[in-house]
Amino acid sequence: MKKGLFLTLMLFSMNVMSQEAHRIYCELLGTQKFLSSKVIVSVDFGQETSFWAGGSKEYLVDKQGKAISFNSMVDAMNYMGRLGWKFEQAYVATANNQNVYHWLLSKDVSTNKNATSELMTKKQFEHQSEEIESNLLGTIDGIECRVIEKSKNGMRISTTKELSTEQLKRVIKEFSLNAEVIQFNLPDKKKRSQSYAGISDGYIIIYATNKFIPLELEH
Repeated sequence: MKKGLFLTLMLFSMNVMSQEAHRIYCELLGTQKFLSSKVIVSVDFGQETSFWAGGSKEYLVDKQGKAISFNSMVDAMNYMGRLGWKFEQAYVATANNQNVYHWLLSKDVSTNKNATSELMTKKQFEHQSEEIESNLLGTIDGIECRVIEKSKNGMRISTTKELSTEQLKRVIKEFSLNAEVIQFNLPDKKKRSQSYAGISDGYIIIYATNKFIPLELEH
């Protein structure tokens, strides 16, 4: 067999192996809302749960962090089914005079895919919100500025709107930044190659026009 063909087949085999599906499981735990026919559903992926919280923040929420109310466990199963999960088995347990419905689900996924990324629990939402808040530098004329990447001598900042030259200067002064290289991106263009402006060696660089503007900060 020729060396080139052998390498091609080997790379193809490695790619197939990386895409090989395996089965994962989760458990839905449904409890009826107080004075309501709706149910609140928690999801267990085998994640570590705080003893003191007792798993109380593992219920499913929407993108705004609001608990998703289901008409029944079947309604919850239909929701999960649209995301590719399949029913395995179910049973009911009683805790504190309240029925808790346990539904075991499964899903076949490739090894390089995060099968739970389309689901959000209250705990995950709060953690995500804390991370976003901790990355917030502040605002310039109502434009939010967040650190999205840090390196040894630089950083990248996401802004909700492109900053003007004067606003870029104010970022350095008002947030007391001393990184050697700073790049600026919009939220939907987070790659380094998509930065709209940068600051380096005492200059502001506007990438679209390749324009260099002296920083000249006022003291």
